Amino acid sequence: RWLNGRQSASVGSSLTLSLRPMGRLSGSTNFNVWRESRDGTNIAPDLQRSAVLWSVGGNLGLKVTETLTAQLFASQMPPQSILQGRATGYTFSSVALRQQVWGTKGSISLNLQDPLNLSNFNSSSSHATYTQTSRSSFRQRMATLGVTYNFGKPPQQQSRRSGQEEAGETIRVR
Repeated sequence: RWLNGRQSASVGSSLTLSLRPMGRLSGSTNFNVWRESRDGTNIAPDLQRSAVLWSVGGNLGLKVTETLTAQLFASQMPPQSILQGRATGYTFSSVALRQQVWGTKGSISLNLQDPLNLSNFNSSSSHATYTQTSRSSFRQRMATLGVTYNFGKPPQQQSRRSGQEEAGETIRVR
């Protein structure tokens, strides 16, 4: 029969560093670390585990030309202990290109998700009465192409008067 473990608790922190745009290059990276404790002693006395886990990710942007930009994103979570076994790590990545067309009126975008076909997740768990192995392939490897066209003008700043303003004073509204 299925039973829930008694308790699961996590506490951690995240650090994100951003690179100010330097010429044609921009980006950010993040690092996450947390401690996870799981208690399943209501099911069996040996089902208690704590682990320190972490993950890392990053985003890099490059302005290839005045109208073409490229972006790379990647994230990694390493293998970890689960309550009754072990789970493999998880990796995700994407690459995107965006070309402005028709002046600033439109763009054509190409996005490749999981271009290296690395996304999957495996786990194994066991106890005195069973052994279970699972493998998940997230079949998210794909390419998308998008075309955007902007009709009309972009929003302009407008002046608006308020009843509480003194004569001749204006407020700028976006």
